[in-house]
Amino acid sequence: MASTDALTRTYSVLDGDEGHPLEVTWGDPIEEADGAWFCEVSFAEAGKPTWRRRVGGVDAVQALYLGLQLAASDLYSHTQHFCWFERDDDLGLPVLPAVQEVVQARAERFRVTQRERELAREVIRSFDNGLARLTLNRPAALNALTTAMCRDMIEELNVWRRDSAIKAILIDHAGPRGFCAGGDIRMLAESGARDGVEARRFFATEYRLDALIEAYPKPVIAIMDGVVMGGGVGISLPARYRIATERTRFAMPETGIGLFPDVGAGWFLPKLPGRTGLWIALTGARLAAADCLHLGLATHAVESARLDGLKAALAEAPDEIERILNEFSFDPGHPPIAYAEADIDRLFAGDDLEAIFAALTYDGSEWAAAQLAAMAPKSPLSAKVAVRLIAGGLTPKSLADDLAVEYRLASRLVMRPDFHEGVRAVIVDKDNAPVWSPASLAEVSEALVDEMFAPMPDGQEWAPEGERDVRR
Repeated sequence: MASTDALTRTYSVLDGDEGHPLEVTWGDPIEEADGAWFCEVSFAEAGKPTWRRRVGGVDAVQALYLGLQLAASDLYSHTQHFCWFERDDDLGLPVLPAVQEVVQARAERFRVTQRERELAREVIRSFDNGLARLTLNRPAALNALTTAMCRDMIEELNVWRRDSAIKAILIDHAGPRGFCAGGDIRMLAESGARDGVEARRFFATEYRLDALIEAYPKPVIAIMDGVVMGGGVGISLPARYRIATERTRFAMPETGIGLFPDVGAGWFLPKLPGRTGLWIALTGARLAAADCLHLGLATHAVESARLDGLKAALAEAPDEIERILNEFSFDPGHPPIAYAEADIDRLFAGDDLEAIFAALTYDGSEWAAAQLAAMAPKSPLSAKVAVRLIAGGLTPKSLADDLAVEYRLASRLVMRPDFHEGVRAVIVDKDNAPVWSPASLAEVSEALVDEMFAPMPDGQEWAPEGERDVRR
């Protein structure tokens, strides 16, 4: 018998009293540019090619099996009187045992290859007993989101929405350092320095993902372990269950690079107790698990050492999420922010940024001085945009309404000099000495802020559903 790795098999076909060889060849699956796969199958009788066909599939194994179906069908028509066949339930076709042996061996090899490919994906998708899982897999970049990652998650969530076998969704991360540090800042900066098309496409797709999670009909559980910033906030706060750990560091530091707190900040932050939402946006303060629980940013806290056990328990009983989370929860201690809430509500009370700076300066306390030091390096324009978004009385009716406004802001701020200067100072050169334009709060006019919030040109507003090209 030929090796199970053989690409060509030869069979004797009787033609009257004479016999001649029939060769069937099917090649290894090949991936095309659009992500589809195909397998080429060919036949030759007595050394003369008779036909050659390409059979497509959604993945390597399906293409391989569809190729076998085609080969088996033709083999059966030639040899049904002379060869013993058995039925293959996967294929629904009679298959020569020798052929089946070859394909099963090759299919297993490609299953291994596909598992390796899956582990190399930026979002790993898995399913276990009713619990579907999306694992962010860019640990070297602190799992910062790309457009493709957002698109992949949207596609999977839309498929899983219709799958009755799936009861809940878990979003977690690979690597020990962080859930998600934001978006692909370098790509955004490079796009903003050109025409901004890729940047706008990213924001449009990211915001659709955020809106989809918020409106999802099945429970979504986000594991907010480690760094949770920017885009990581966007895919965790809309989730029904938000799990902090002792390693959680939640922050929205975007004004420090010339952007603004987005991914639904205008919807979520005003709902936090008192003026803490505005304080988070203006200072970029980092919050640990206790603060996140206290403010409602997290629903539960679980020790990081128990996360694997938590995930296994959720997979075992995806209909009992609250019971399981309560069993695994721990008390992270007294929230430090509780000591500062009265000062935050008093000193961040206005909707005018200059008034907030004045109140902090006049207060003169050590705590007030620390807040001034945190706010001083931020982009004046970004800070004023944040104040209007969070404390300016916009009152969006839904997360989607807020994201439509944020898309206008992101589309414009990503093209401005402050963003490129902020990326240079904080991420590229790391000198932390940005030169903003406008350089001071006094130079940021209301007209300029109005311009950032103005409606987009016809046909370019953001919408939560569907896909469309984002043009300048």
